[in-house]
Amino acid sequence: TTWAHIGLFIAAVEMVRRIKLPRRVVVPTAVCLIVACGFAAFEQASHWRDSTSLYAHSLQSQPNSPLLHNNYGLALKGAGRIDEAESHFSRTLELNPSDPLAHHNLANVLADRGDLTAARDHYRMAVEAQPRMDAALFALARISLELGDLPTAVDACRRVIALQPNLPAPHALMNNILLAAGDPDGAAIHRRRAIELDMSYADMAAVSTP
Repeated sequence: TTWAHIGLFIAAVEMVRRIKLPRRVVVPTAVCLIVACGFAAFEQASHWRDSTSLYAHSLQSQPNSPLLHNNYGLALKGAGRIDEAESHFSRTLELNPSDPLAHHNLANVLADRGDLTAARDHYRMAVEAQPRMDAALFALARISLELGDLPTAVDACRRVIALQPNLPAPHALMNNILLAAGDPDGAAIHRRRAIELDMSYADMAAVSTP
């Protein structure tokens, strides 16, 4: 890295100073060291232009790192390269099948594509690996509602509310779930709580993520 190059430069200068070379030799030697370190730093910086190139470069030396594949997938998704992102999330799970973040990230890609059943499966695996992962629980509840899987939706949403009792979105979602389940009284409790926390939920027109 650049810091490593700086460290090597300092060490080299110190070595030149200690061997007590004549001044006419020290100055050209120091200049050569500066130029060499400058070229090395420039070459390294070329790999740091953005996060996608950074992770791609890092994966060349660590091709079996689940963390790098997952982070590269996030960078690719942010750059709109969805197919490539999906492949790296999948590769993360090949290397570490219980990685909750990779399950969550892959589920997000699948949900965006409309593959709700597969997305639900990965959200479920994310919360099995990390039971307090509230974002995955919320997504699991929302997608389960869309799929008509009301028991899963109720359970996941209750768990989110237990973790984040003062967020309005889970209460608003529970309102919708309980209405679909034929429990208007239970839904009203959560609707009122959502409105208490945020008046913008007064019409229950939109449900945002936590």
